[in-house]
Amino acid sequence: MYTFITTAAVLAILPVVGIATVLTVVAEMLATAASAGSLTMGLMVVQSVGTLLYTATGATCSVWLYRKFAAILRTEST
Repeated sequence: MYTFITTAAVLAILPVVGIATVLTVVAEMLATAASAGSLTMGLMVVQSVGTLLYTATGATCSVWLYRKFAAILRTEST
């Protein structure tokens, strides 16, 4: 049961992690290429918002999965 919970959590969060990784790579490439400062700053803000969304999504998915599987385990134990 634990592996199923862990797999479901990883699959729920994986797309957000992928998007955050792409944004990080793009921001780093622009920062090292000495591009326009405002564009790099804008991407860093977008990356920060993406990180906040990733954290919120991860926490929400974890709570939802915990409650779902806790209810299943509670009914199985009785």
